[in-house]
Amino acid sequence: FFATDECGVTRSCVGTIIITDTEAPIIFEAPQEVLVPCNAVTEQIFEEWLSTQGGAEAIDGCWGEDISWTTNPVNPQLNCAGGAQAIVVEFIATDGCGNSSSVTGIFNTKLPPNTINVSGNIKREDSEAVANVQIGIAGGTTGVPDMDYTTEDGNYGIPEMEYEDNLSVVPYKNNDLLNGVSTHDLVLLHRHILNIDQLDSPYKLIAADINNNGEISTLDAVYLRRMILYIDEELPENTSWRFVASDYIFPNPSNPFEQSFPEVQSLSGAEDEVADFIAVKIGDLNLDAVTNNLMAVEDRKNLETLNLQIKDQDLKAGNTYQIDFKAQNFEQINGFQFTLNFDPEALAFVHIESGDLDHFGVQNYGLTKLDQGAITFSWNGHEKVDLKMEEVIFSLHLSAKADVRLSEILSLSSEYTKAEAYQADKLMNINLSFEQEELVRASNELQLYQNQPNPWKETTTIGFNLPEEGAVKLVIYDVTGRMLFSDKDNYAQGYNQIVLNRSDIAGELPTGILYYRIITDRGSFSSKMILID
Repeated sequence: FFATDECGVTRSCVGTIIITDTEAPIIFEAPQEVLVPCNAVTEQIFEEWLSTQGGAEAIDGCWGEDISWTTNPVNPQLNCAGGAQAIVVEFIATDGCGNSSSVTGIFNTKLPPNTINVSGNIKREDSEAVANVQIGIAGGTTGVPDMDYTTEDGNYGIPEMEYEDNLSVVPYKNNDLLNGVSTHDLVLLHRHILNIDQLDSPYKLIAADINNNGEISTLDAVYLRRMILYIDEELPENTSWRFVASDYIFPNPSNPFEQSFPEVQSLSGAEDEVADFIAVKIGDLNLDAVTNNLMAVEDRKNLETLNLQIKDQDLKAGNTYQIDFKAQNFEQINGFQFTLNFDPEALAFVHIESGDLDHFGVQNYGLTKLDQGAITFSWNGHEKVDLKMEEVIFSLHLSAKADVRLSEILSLSSEYTKAEAYQADKLMNINLSFEQEELVRASNELQLYQNQPNPWKETTTIGFNLPEEGAVKLVIYDVTGRMLFSDKDNYAQGYNQIVLNRSDIAGELPTGILYYRIITDRGSFSSKMILID
């Protein structure tokens, strides 16, 4: 320091300023508390935890990260022999000036885990195994869920699972909504609601509770039909499968909703736990859902066929047409369902009009697939129904966008809603044929009509007219004249049909042009058809 007077005389002195760091390091990352079982590697984990301050980190304004760490107690001891323990360690951070701050960490040990083996089987009430059911374990705290899926025989197993209190087995399956669901189930549901035929098991009653509100009503029938028609593609407040603990006994089997039934099973901690369940497919009241790949494939080869018929005609662009759907053998029919396909480039849907079939209305068809050229149908009666051949089931009103032949752009299939019918509860195939203009000819003429559809792939219908009752032989042969198939049967006077299923014919039919002939006592006629793959 320099001091100068008015005469210019200067004198000086020296002083010392000492700057001292009195701020302790700031610990910005706390130690990690750990929980490990007492086993062979616990000591190594403990030493590593101590050497890294349990993950704690600190910084100092003067010393940066040049900080030393100590512990209190200076030499913490791990002793698994005494059982589970919590070792509390104070980690002390000190800078170069001796300023310190500290934080506490806890190293928890626990006894070796109690491991259990969980297994079980899931099957339907008729003992059919249910595959691909997800088996989850709920209530754990480890964050790593134990899970398995049932095999084709319905079994599952989770070995050596770490047991904790309040664990339970939870089965889950929520796919394949329409597996086993058809209009036949609607027939059974309506009979139950009307108290005609009661569903005979608590599991079928659960399957009938479509909206999962604990009761069965016409609202469930509405939801079920909307599923079949592809109007709704998910269930309201429900999953497609539900599961009931197999050892549960319903207090009142005729009302399984009277008390809550167990859909999970708690684990007790025993070394080998078994948790079996009865599976319920929602909407499947006649137990025809496919539950595994080991089940036999449904054989429809020898089923009778409900034959729907419409008049074939040439359509002109810009005109609107009414297509009347009739049936040749609508006798004792409980219900039917199918997908009606059309070419949306050639036809535009206008509306559907009810006919002579009771209880057929807007609730019996779905229009959600119109853009794909498909209309879904589902109808069932409260009782078995007969219709005469001239009576109309329903009328389809269409507008033509192009000049086309109706039979070339309209067909019946199982693309969305499966094509089938029910006659006095007996399953039937269902077929759509086109009445040709020649059918108006006198009944005393022998006539053979073009097969429908043509070209065909799996099934086609051959129509013919007989002047009198008699035997008819059908022969199919290739372009070289080699006979591929023949069949003979008696038919009534008038119009008749032969439904030809490719799968019924022994040997492989060649694709391409084939010829078919009917042979009678009054003569024979031939025509050609096209078979495609």
